Amino acid sequence: MQKFDYETNVNLSRQKADDSANKAVMAAGATAFLLAVIKFIAGIASGSVAVMSSAIDSILDFIVSLLNFFALKKSRAAANENFNFGYTKLEALAAMFEGVLIVGAGAFIFYESVRKLQTEQAPVDTAFSLYAMALSVAVTGLLVAYLSRVARRTKNLIVRADALHYKSDLFSNLAVIASLILVEFTGFAAIDAVFGIVISG
Repeated sequence: MQKFDYETNVNLSRQKADDSANKAVMAAGATAFLLAVIKFIAGIASGSVAVMSSAIDSILDFIVSLLNFFALKKSRAAANENFNFGYTKLEALAAMFEGVLIVGAGAFIFYESVRKLQTEQAPVDTAFSLYAMALSVAVTGLLVAYLSRVARRTKNLIVRADALHYKSDLFSNLAVIASLILVEFTGFAAIDAVFGIVISG
């Protein structure tokens, strides 16, 4: 009868969890980059500050995912003479940094939206932007479901922070769609800037 090796089993489970967390962070980064490109094209084409704000947010998401990936890799490094207990605290630090970056992005979006309100309002072309943002909502929704599932299974702080972050992105994307619909039906371009301020919060 084969003897059960508890330590080996634990190590295998931990390795699987680490691999799942890696894949989740990489998927988040790839998704953020793709959505950023689509939103930038739509934002430039439409002149919508709300869409451009969402594009900037996606670029920051991509940068955060890159940092998270390296933080995950480093957090698994063995303890040494400088770090007696290893690097596991890097996960918490990366999650905290992600929160700081989100606040910074919100402040920038708020500034740009207020600036647009104070200048002459150019017309906003909503057609292409609505398609781009609808795609963004669908893709982000799938990503949130995937990250949430991985976070529950691995108990990884970085993946959990990513899931919460993209969940907030999902609502901000819906807000952008709402602003574009209102602009389309009312003709008031200022609504776009107002929603930019709302998104920044």
